Amino acid sequence: MNLNDMASLSCYKEIAALDEDHGVYLVQHAETQRVFVKKIITEFDSSLFRFLKDHHIPNTPIIYELFEDEEYIVVIEEYISGQSLQTILNNRGPLTEQETTGIICQLCTVLNALHSVNPPIIHRDIKPSNIIVSQEGTVTLLDMDAAKWYRGQKAQDTKLLGTQGYAAPEQYGFGSSDIRTDIYSVGVLMNVMLTGCFPSQKTADGHLGKVIEKCVQLDPKERFSTALEISAAVMGRSVGFEKKSRKRIAWLPPGFRTLTPWKMVLASLCYIAIIVFSVTLHIPSSKPVLAIVAKTAAILTGLAIVFFSANWMDVLDHMRINKIQPAGLRIFLIVLFDLLIVLVFFIIGGLADQYIKF
Repeated sequence: MNLNDMASLSCYKEIAALDEDHGVYLVQHAETQRVFVKKIITEFDSSLFRFLKDHHIPNTPIIYELFEDEEYIVVIEEYISGQSLQTILNNRGPLTEQETTGIICQLCTVLNALHSVNPPIIHRDIKPSNIIVSQEGTVTLLDMDAAKWYRGQKAQDTKLLGTQGYAAPEQYGFGSSDIRTDIYSVGVLMNVMLTGCFPSQKTADGHLGKVIEKCVQLDPKERFSTALEISAAVMGRSVGFEKKSRKRIAWLPPGFRTLTPWKMVLASLCYIAIIVFSVTLHIPSSKPVLAIVAKTAAILTGLAIVFFSANWMDVLDHMRINKIQPAGLRIFLIVLFDLLIVLVFFIIGGLADQYIKF
């Protein structure tokens, strides 16, 4: 670092330590008063940081200045306002499928841009704390400290970097990192967003669970090949990905939302059974209108229980019941609400018996 660099660097005054252990500080330029992030990195590839400075990747922090010394490099980059995904998960717990899909698709767009560089850039440290979500919902990927160029297959990585739990097996010496290393981390991230757990502890259910399962295969050849394939899979548009579920039509009744024939037949039988049971229900009353009201209420009660329990129009997501852990407590609450629906049925029956005079 020459004298000019030292003079330029001295213009950035530290105002807060963001992560002192890793040399990350919030700084303010003495003349412009603009706020930046200063990072002191000891394990680095200067050619990669120079490339990122000259070729900004959208939805990553802009690198404004680089100050290189023999033992470290100082990076002055854009300060991104918003909450880290880790903070969001800590405050709210697991996210909904819709929220997860939105964040993952944006992240995959960033990764696709990195992977499309020639040679590709592998991030190698995808985790919640490295993802910022703005108030508008825009996703920014931080921290290129562990990133590397991919210049062909090697026996294994020369430097083992990454975060435990999110790092792919090849980052621990079981092969060489490539694009599919980031694919693995995206799968782990998605599982943590949905369940709060790593895949080794608990795997998400449903279609996204199958996407995650493919992402985190130990053999990189069994994973998705590109980040865009993940986006297509989570959106239900994958051609090569074997998925059994179809995109739901939310307003259709349970059993018909995926337009799966056997589910529609089973649901139809269930609805017919509710109607037949309700119509043939014996109502001990001499008031004909009361019998009609009671049987109609029974039909509506049965349908309400089915619709509520089957998460029609994402009602369980809106009530945040689907986020409750453990699963036993979640099921208990659903049953409790079903009993409340039955209680409403009896209240309606009692009021009808009291006020109907004929």
